[in-house]
Amino acid sequence: MSIIKRQTILSTFYSYIGVFFGLITQGYLIPKFFTTQQNGLMAILLGWMYIICQIGSLGFNHAGTKYFPFFRDDKTKHKGYLNLGLKFNIVGLLICIILLYLFKDLIVETNLNNKVQASDSALFRKYFFVLIPISLGTILFNLFDNYAKGLYDSVAGSFFFFFLQRFFLFIVCLGYAFQYFDFNTFMYFCDSIETLPK
Repeated sequence: MSIIKRQTILSTFYSYIGVFFGLITQGYLIPKFFTTQQNGLMAILLGWMYIICQIGSLGFNHAGTKYFPFFRDDKTKHKGYLNLGLKFNIVGLLICIILLYLFKDLIVETNLNNKVQASDSALFRKYFFVLIPISLGTILFNLFDNYAKGLYDSVAGSFFFFFLQRFFLFIVCLGYAFQYFDFNTFMYFCDSIETLPK
């Protein structure tokens, strides 16, 4: 079996298993065991995380994929591509962290209009800086995933993103659903696996 065929089959397999766990998590566990405010908090954090990841990568993750063939050279470890990518992403994320710190109040007030209860605002304020670890994890994952794809290994990214991340999230949601821990601990676990329900 050719490498491309094997990678395609494995990637598809991981995707389908991930869809199964994602369906149970999103279709049953979250609507049944999480409050509307908690679900809304996760949606707001995810939305801001995507914005931060786009800005924080400084365009390197997308441009790097296109220009990776110019870097490809096993002898020189691909001419420092990964090092360069890490520098771009860390600098971009530091800029985003400074902007988040400076404009926290403005961001919170923009997302929460007058119709939202004070408890909702307090919840978003409390977990606002969860944006930093989930953004860091996502930016670095995208960098390493693009690097692996440039080296013709698409299975690793599929395994981590489509299967492992969703499986861990399923386990954490189950733990919260059966009251093994509270929402605060749930958010801590989500930080640890660098994800929120999608």
